[in-house]
Amino acid sequence: MPAVRSTGATSVSDHSNFALEILLLLVVAGYASYWKVTKAKAMVQDWAQANHFRILHARLCLFPPRRIYWTTSEYRIVYQVSVYDESSHHIRAGWVRLGTRVWGFMKPGAVDVIWDDADQAVPR
Repeated sequence: MPAVRSTGATSVSDHSNFALEILLLLVVAGYASYWKVTKAKAMVQDWAQANHFRILHARLCLFPPRRIYWTTSEYRIVYQVSVYDESSHHIRAGWVRLGTRVWGFMKPGAVDVIWDDADQAVPR
């Protein structure tokens, strides 16, 4: 059997296949991120409607504040919000955590609210 020597060269098709795989991976990751943010926004809107709030400001937080950081799992999404409470006619500010510790934001309706004015508790 003759010995086959490797020249160490790679073909153009190897490079194009690798580039196609990377492109596909980036497209899938981009779509997953878009879907996650869209679903999170919808969950915050649904929570606000159910509690008769009008959202004035909502900002996705990559790192939750220190006071809720240790009780927030990496799978949950946190929004900083300010809302107009239509029942009491006051503006309130706080943090909305979406999901559960285990299932993350995938569990619909799992919304936890930590108000900045915690002494005025409002049902969730």
